[in-house]
Amino acid sequence: MSGPAPLDDSRLGQRFLRGSFYLGPGIWLTYVVNFALSLMLARILGPEAFGFYAFVFAVNEFLNIVTGFSIEVAVLRAREESQELYDTALVLSAGLGGVALLGALVAAPLLVGQRGAEAGWFIVALGVFRLLTLLAGIHRVRLERQFRFGTVAGLNLASGILPNVAAVLCAWYGAGVWSLLARDGATACLLLSLGYLLSGYRFHFGYRRAVVSEIMDFAKPMFVARMIETVSLRSDRIAVGGLLGNRALGLYDRSMFLAETGQLAARPLGQLVLNLYSRLQDQPRRLARSYELVNFFLVRVMGAGAIVLVIFPEPTIRLLLGQDFLAAAPVLRWLGIYAWLLPVAENMKSILLALGRVRFHARTRIIQMCVLVPGVLAAALNGSVEGVAGVIVGSWLLWLGIAYTAIRELAGSLRSLFLVPALVATVTVCAIGGGARAGLLAGMPFWLLPFLPPLLFALLLALVERGRLLTELRFLRSQLRSG
Repeated sequence: MSGPAPLDDSRLGQRFLRGSFYLGPGIWLTYVVNFALSLMLARILGPEAFGFYAFVFAVNEFLNIVTGFSIEVAVLRAREESQELYDTALVLSAGLGGVALLGALVAAPLLVGQRGAEAGWFIVALGVFRLLTLLAGIHRVRLERQFRFGTVAGLNLASGILPNVAAVLCAWYGAGVWSLLARDGATACLLLSLGYLLSGYRFHFGYRRAVVSEIMDFAKPMFVARMIETVSLRSDRIAVGGLLGNRALGLYDRSMFLAETGQLAARPLGQLVLNLYSRLQDQPRRLARSYELVNFFLVRVMGAGAIVLVIFPEPTIRLLLGQDFLAAAPVLRWLGIYAWLLPVAENMKSILLALGRVRFHARTRIIQMCVLVPGVLAAALNGSVEGVAGVIVGSWLLWLGIAYTAIRELAGSLRSLFLVPALVATVTVCAIGGGARAGLLAGMPFWLLPFLPPLLFALLLALVERGRLLTELRFLRSQLRSG
């Protein structure tokens, strides 16, 4: 059974923008509610519980490398849609989930020796949840390929909010760290059940070896890149948790949570962008324009949030996480820079994958890992969580510089992208930092301080870039009305 007819490429801009408007409210409602619920969980459970969970989760991420084959991405960027494509992808996903579950069973006794019996149960349960999530991904990617963004938004809303509500209730009634496991299980079950009901896709035994070859041509180098990403992204938690204990890891993990909030909120939009880039991979002018536009808004919006963490880490932690996490303030200042870099890096990764430059992406991750892992280990051995955060920032700057060389013809000038926001950020830091040192902010309530940097940053940026901002907004409006 073949899939639906290909979509009209001449209206991709309009479809993408309307999809963004469908997804936007759902994404941001989910983000706001989940952010508040996650803060409640942090206040109820404290650094020790989050440190335990973060350590087990980091170990689980190494088993999670099976998802590095990125079967969903391979299906998303396939030029043609068919029943055989989805059936083959589902079989491959089930097999990979089964292999990882066996790995979890092997790892469980080792974790029991390190962190107790709870850790063993956690790693096995997370293995089951991973299998369910991999199966759910095939249903979700079908919705995305068909531009059913309203349905995707509803799926995001339900699977994003309800499990976190359940986790807060469990924590409130004394379930402790088990409430976090309950959240993961509820998320996996909702993704699979709702995806199955809403996508319309049903497995019809259309597994084909030829389709396996097509998927794996993309998936094998992607696996190498994702495996290295996993080592790079989780080695910090393993090092901090293994060498400095649960409390230190809990402080670091929640600091990372705040730093990655912008990227997590934009993640569904990132998948939408990958879809767009993949459809435009053979049209370099339209691809370059789309990439430029996404980056323009990403750099400016994410910069407004990141600058808060750099200038006022302590009031931000006190406002959001509570007094128990104040020791993480120096770490959060470093991670403010990371918060600005990460969304830009993820967008750069999306265009590399859309262009099929997976092997290049894998090589850049290897270089990044060779810098990051020894640096993180050295900082943790030295007892410096701040040093770990500094190494993270340095490794991402290195990766961005290398990756840029592969897409220079599409990305344009980095100076035109970053120069004005960087200068405005510098002026903002100097102005507010100078005002604080001069005592001008001494009488202001602590909860109001985190709102000052983004307001000043946005105001200065609007004054300096008013012309270009209006031009880009008019372009978006014209795309929305086209066709």
